[in-house]
Amino acid sequence: MNLDRIVVIGGKPGLWRIIATNPKQVIVESLEGNGSRMPVPGSAQVSVLNDITLYSTGTDPLYLRDVLAAMDKVYPDGLPLDHNSAPAKLRELFNEAAPSHDEERVYPSDMKKIVKWFAVLQPLGLLKEAPETEETAESQSQAGPSENAE
Repeated sequence: MNLDRIVVIGGKPGLWRIIATNPKQVIVESLEGNGSRMPVPGSAQVSVLNDITLYSTGTDPLYLRDVLAAMDKVYPDGLPLDHNSAPAKLRELFNEAAPSHDEERVYPSDMKKIVKWFAVLQPLGLLKEAPETEETAESQSQAGPSENAE
Protein backbone atom coordinates (compact mmCIF):
# COMPACT_ATOMS: atom_id res chain seq x y z
CA MET A 1 0.00 0.00 0.00
CA ASN A 2 1.40 3.33 -1.00
CA LEU A 3 -0.47 6.35 0.25
CA ASP A 4 2.37 8.85 0.04
CA ARG A 5 0.76 10.73 -2.87
CA ILE A 6 -2.75 10.71 -1.36
CA VAL A 7 -3.49 13.80 0.73
CA VAL A 8 -6.15 15.66 2.65
CA ILE A 9 -6.23 19.43 2.33
CA GLY A 10 -7.32 21.68 5.16
CA GLY A 11 -10.62 23.34 4.31
CA LYS A 12 -11.32 21.07 1.32
CA PRO A 13 -13.50 17.96 1.55
CA GLY A 14 -12.40 14.58 0.27
CA LEU A 15 -9.15 12.91 -0.66
CA TRP A 16 -6.76 14.13 -3.33
CA ARG A 17 -3.88 12.60 -5.31
CA ILE A 18 -0.77 14.69 -5.97
CA ILE A 19 -0.14 14.69 -9.71
CA ALA A 20 2.57 17.38 -9.97
CA THR A 21 4.70 19.54 -7.71
CA ASN A 22 6.81 22.63 -7.96
CA PRO A 23 8.45 24.78 -5.28
CA LYS A 24 5.41 27.03 -4.78
CA GLN A 25 2.47 24.64 -5.15
CA VAL A 26 1.20 21.14 -5.77
CA ILE A 27 -1.39 20.13 -8.35
CA VAL A 28 -3.94 17.64 -7.07
CA GLU A 29 -6.86 15.72 -8.52
CA SER A 30 -9.89 14.50 -6.63
CA LEU A 31 -10.27 10.80 -5.84
CA GLU A 32 -14.02 11.27 -5.61
CA GLY A 33 -14.46 10.42 -9.29
CA ASN A 34 -15.37 13.86 -10.60
CA GLY A 35 -11.94 14.39 -12.18
CA SER A 36 -11.49 17.87 -10.77
CA ARG A 37 -7.97 19.22 -10.52
CA MET A 38 -6.67 22.26 -8.69
CA PRO A 39 -3.45 23.95 -7.63
CA VAL A 40 -2.77 24.06 -3.90
CA PRO A 41 -0.43 26.79 -2.66
CA GLY A 42 2.51 25.85 -0.48
CA SER A 43 0.91 27.73 2.42
CA ALA A 44 -2.09 25.35 2.54
CA GLN A 45 -2.31 22.65 5.17
CA VAL A 46 -1.70 19.41 3.28
CA SER A 47 -1.44 16.09 5.15
CA VAL A 48 -0.16 12.95 3.46
CA LEU A 49 -2.18 9.88 4.50
CA ASN A 50 0.97 7.80 4.84
CA ASP A 51 2.20 10.08 7.66
CA ILE A 52 -1.01 10.44 9.69
CA THR A 53 -1.05 8.70 13.06
CA LEU A 54 -3.78 7.97 15.58
CA TYR A 55 -3.49 7.92 19.34
CA SER A 56 -2.70 4.46 20.62
CA THR A 57 -2.59 2.78 24.02
CA GLY A 58 0.98 1.61 23.42
CA THR A 59 4.23 3.51 23.10
CA ASP A 60 4.41 3.13 19.32
CA PRO A 61 2.31 5.33 17.05
CA LEU A 62 -0.64 3.78 15.26
CA TYR A 63 -0.33 4.73 11.60
CA LEU A 64 -3.46 5.39 9.58
CA ARG A 65 -2.08 3.20 6.79
CA ASP A 66 -1.96 0.25 9.22
CA VAL A 67 -5.53 0.89 10.39
CA LEU A 68 -6.75 1.07 6.78
CA ALA A 69 -4.86 -2.14 5.90
CA ALA A 70 -6.38 -3.92 8.92
CA MET A 71 -9.86 -2.72 7.94
CA ASP A 72 -9.28 -4.00 4.39
CA LYS A 73 -8.15 -7.36 5.74
CA VAL A 74 -11.17 -7.71 8.06
CA TYR A 75 -13.65 -6.30 5.52
CA PRO A 76 -12.31 -7.14 2.02
CA ASP A 77 -15.77 -6.69 0.46
CA GLY A 78 -16.44 -3.29 2.05
CA LEU A 79 -17.50 -2.11 5.46
CA PRO A 80 -20.82 -3.24 6.95
CA LEU A 81 -21.57 0.38 7.90
CA ASP A 82 -20.94 3.89 6.65
CA HIS A 83 -19.56 7.08 8.15
CA ASN A 84 -23.02 8.15 9.33
CA SER A 85 -23.40 5.11 11.60
CA ALA A 86 -23.81 5.47 15.34
CA PRO A 87 -20.62 6.21 17.29
CA ALA A 88 -20.98 2.92 19.19
CA LYS A 89 -21.00 0.97 15.89
CA LEU A 90 -17.96 2.87 14.65
CA ARG A 91 -16.16 2.10 17.93
CA GLU A 92 -16.95 -1.62 17.52
CA LEU A 93 -15.43 -1.53 14.05
CA PHE A 94 -12.29 0.21 15.36
CA ASN A 95 -11.99 -2.21 18.27
CA GLU A 96 -11.93 -5.05 15.76
CA ALA A 97 -9.63 -3.48 13.15
CA ALA A 98 -7.39 -1.38 15.41
CA PRO A 99 -7.64 -2.71 18.98
CA SER A 100 -4.69 -0.60 20.16
CA HIS A 101 -6.35 2.75 19.39
CA ASP A 102 -6.91 5.01 22.39
CA GLU A 103 -10.67 5.09 22.90
CA GLU A 104 -10.51 8.32 24.90
CA ARG A 105 -8.53 10.33 22.34
CA VAL A 106 -9.77 8.91 19.02
CA TYR A 107 -13.12 10.65 18.70
CA PRO A 108 -16.20 9.59 16.72
CA SER A 109 -15.48 12.44 14.27
CA ASP A 110 -12.03 10.93 13.61
CA MET A 111 -13.53 7.48 13.06
CA LYS A 112 -16.15 8.92 10.68
CA LYS A 113 -13.40 10.54 8.58
CA ILE A 114 -11.39 7.33 8.44
CA VAL A 115 -14.43 5.23 7.47
CA LYS A 116 -15.26 7.76 4.75
CA TRP A 117 -11.67 7.66 3.45
CA PHE A 118 -11.71 3.86 3.50
CA ALA A 119 -14.86 3.88 1.37
CA VAL A 120 -13.03 6.00 -1.23
CA LEU A 121 -9.69 4.16 -1.18
CA GLN A 122 -10.82 0.51 -1.11
CA PRO A 123 -12.77 0.47 -4.41
CA LEU A 124 -9.78 2.13 -6.11
CA GLY A 125 -7.52 -0.71 -4.95
CA LEU A 126 -5.22 1.68 -3.10
CA LEU A 127 -5.26 -0.40 0.09
CA LYS A 128 -3.74 -3.49 -1.51
CA GLU A 129 -0.07 -4.28 -1.02
CA ALA A 130 1.98 -3.55 -4.10
CA PRO A 131 3.59 -6.70 -5.48
CA GLU A 132 7.28 -6.87 -4.74
CA THR A 133 9.37 -6.19 -7.81
CA GLU A 134 12.63 -7.97 -8.61
CA GLU A 135 14.51 -4.72 -8.04
CA THR A 136 13.00 -4.30 -4.55
CA ALA A 137 13.73 -7.89 -3.59
CA GLU A 138 17.29 -7.64 -4.92
CA SER A 139 18.06 -4.41 -3.06
CA GLN A 140 16.69 -5.87 0.18
CA SER A 141 18.77 -9.03 -0.14
CA GLN A 142 21.93 -6.99 -0.83
CA ALA A 143 21.29 -4.75 2.16
CA GLY A 144 21.51 -7.67 4.53
CA PRO A 145 19.61 -8.02 7.77
CA SER A 146 17.86 -4.99 9.18
CA GLU A 147 19.39 -3.20 12.16
CA ASN A 148 16.03 -3.43 13.91
CA ALA A 149 15.76 -7.19 13.56
CA GLU A 150 15.51 -9.05 16.83
